[in-house]
Amino acid sequence: MVTLALEGGATLGSVKTNARGAWAFNVRRGTIGEGTQVIRAATRDPSGVETSASTTVTFDRQAPTASIEITGLVSFRVTFSRPVTGFTDRLRGLHFSGQPTGEPAVNLPFTSARLRSFIGRGEFTASPDGRVYDVQLPECPVQSGTFSLRLVAAQSGVVDAVSGNRLVTNAVSATQTVP
Repeated sequence: MVTLALEGGATLGSVKTNARGAWAFNVRRGTIGEGTQVIRAATRDPSGVETSASTTVTFDRQAPTASIEITGLVSFRVTFSRPVTGFTDRLRGLHFSGQPTGEPAVNLPFTSARLRSFIGRGEFTASPDGRVYDVQLPECPVQSGTFSLRLVAAQSGVVDAVSGNRLVTNAVSATQTVP
């Protein structure tokens, strides 16, 4: 049995371990306040000797907003209202939309193999504070047409990685027309 508690505070609950000693614990919403908390997990062996470990976790329930700006023919910038982590890890919620001249319109997730074959890999540079991400697409052939980017708030992927929050609203770039 593992007991979890806030350091210097209330016990959150206990959970049984499986045969390999693994366990999982879900905290009820609202049980732990905003900010940085130290959580301690403790267990006793059959002879009564307690073993414990603690970890520091930051609870952040304020969902960020985002904006996207196309900054060049093969670059764009995503700016969040607050620092975020994990933005570049999973990009399923980031979509490339547009219509190259003479081609059918596209609306593809940034992680799609079809889109990646066209634009190549992105090079992400994060600001030191984690609010701004500049993206360069050095392999992207410049093609005439009308294009935009959209960061979807309600889809998993980017949004799950943004400080553990879902975005407040979708972010859509201005449309860029390449002659």
